[in-house]
Amino acid sequence: MLNRPAVTDDLIIQINSVITEHPDWNRTKISQHLCELWDWRMPNGLAKDISCRDMLRALDKAGKIILPKAIKGGGHASKKNKYTQAFLHDETPIVCHLL
Repeated sequence: MLNRPAVTDDLIIQINSVITEHPDWNRTKISQHLCELWDWRMPNGLAKDISCRDMLRALDKAGKIILPKAIKGGGHASKKNKYTQAFLHDETPIVCHLL
C-alpha cells in the first residue's frame, strides 16, 4: 500500500487496540507494527513508519488516540551531533598559487 490508509473509526479502534495491547511499546515500535499490519510501504519497499508516526501524532493531538509519551532526546535531533567531536587543529591560512 503506497497511499496513507483512510482514517476511519475502524482504523482508530485498531490503533487504540495496538496501543492498549502493547503498553511497553514506544511510538516507533507502534508505527512500525501498524505499517506491517497495513502493508504501508514506500515504492522501495521500506515501511513508511515516519509518515505513520506523523499521522499518529495528529490523531493524538485531535484526541482520537493517546500515544505513549515521547522519549526525551529521541528522534533525529539527538543523533545530529552524536559523532561530532571538537579537536584542535592548525588554522593557519594556506597561501599558494593555483595552476
